[in-house]
Amino acid sequence: MSPAMNRERLQALAAAYGGDPARWPAAERDAALRLLETCPDAGELLHAEHTLDMQLALPEPAAPTPALRAALLRSAPVARDAGWREAWSWRFALPALAVSLTLGIGLGFAVAPAAQADDGDEDVLALAQLDDDYTEFTQP
Repeated sequence: MSPAMNRERLQALAAAYGGDPARWPAAERDAALRLLETCPDAGELLHAEHTLDMQLALPEPAAPTPALRAALLRSAPVARDAGWREAWSWRFALPALAVSLTLGIGLGFAVAPAAQADDGDEDVLALAQLDDDYTEFTQP
């Protein structure tokens, strides 16, 4: 059951649903329209809400003009070619590769004489000597 229609209820409807009676709840719309016909004061309230509705209404977005479209396209950032990044990376990669190879070869030459100094030949010769000594004692 809807509340009794009076000026305060009409003001609440207009504040909640706007100045267009078509948006009001159907159960209260007829009573509100009857009050609008009898109360001259209520028409001003409805007019104020309708003015607010018009101010809040969003206009249709305008289609961009050809001049605006052209200006937007001119001001858009231009995509750069990715090839400059590749060329720039090779500019640093080749010297780094050359330095790495040089250091690797130099380190190999520095370590090689140390590895050759202890080649283990002395141990093999000592074992061979022991083997000769062993066969000397075991043969009749």
